[in-house]
Amino acid sequence: MADEIKVIDGEINRTLSDLSAAAQQFQPLFPFHVGSGQELEVLDELNQLNQQLQTPLNNVHILYKAIKNNLSTSIDSAFK
Repeated sequence: MADEIKVIDGEINRTLSDLSAAAQQFQPLFPFHVGSGQELEVLDELNQLNQQLQTPLNNVHILYKAIKNNLSTSIDSAFK
């Protein structure tokens, strides 16, 4: 008895589409400066946090795209 893997194309394509839409809708942009001209310590701390979050958020966006591309490539090569 041979092992068999059944692939449901519609479900794979729907998942790829959802992943692609999530990557496109993801906006890793935060305002760089909040309360410009104000001398409040809290605003300075928020600005620092926003700047620190830019790199991780951009990395998540890149990761979404890489996962989508790798998944598409894997699926394409599996059926060739």
